[in-house]
Amino acid sequence: AEYADVEFKNCTSDGVILIGGNAGGFIAESKSYTDISFTNCVSDMDLDMSIRSQTHDVGGLVGYAKGNITADLIAVSGIMDLGANSHNATRSSGGVVGHWNSESTSNMLSIDNCNVYVSVISTRAVITGGIVGYVSSSAKSIDLNNCLFEGSIEYPVSNNNAKASVRFNT
Repeated sequence: AEYADVEFKNCTSDGVILIGGNAGGFIAESKSYTDISFTNCVSDMDLDMSIRSQTHDVGGLVGYAKGNITADLIAVSGIMDLGANSHNATRSSGGVVGHWNSESTSNMLSIDNCNVYVSVISTRAVITGGIVGYVSSSAKSIDLNNCLFEGSIEYPVSNNNAKASVRFNT
């Protein structure tokens, strides 16, 4: 099957998203092998997943994708509140891309010149990254160049029934 490419240039996404399911500042989910590119884009989103629903993959630009992703001159800011009331725990979250499921070794994820100022808050431990949350094991190439993450990632950890809150700051 052939899919069209998706291209975002000189764009801004701004607001609050109250949602369950996959979520992203520009694309919530791309299940096809569509090539996605971002150039000179800003995402200033507060993603509130506190409603009772199935929450899966969350990203400042893209929640979930399979095809090639390229991004250059990107700024992402906001709060990702993954919520205590989610029916299913969030699988993965990232400041730019939540989950990149590259089932093909020819796919590429490339992010250049990005500034990410995101606070991720979760009451359940999830796979979380400042830039990218989760990448499948079949991925061929991941390039991150000149990227900055300034923010926090807060989630609980447990060890033999002892619970604590962990906070990472850069």
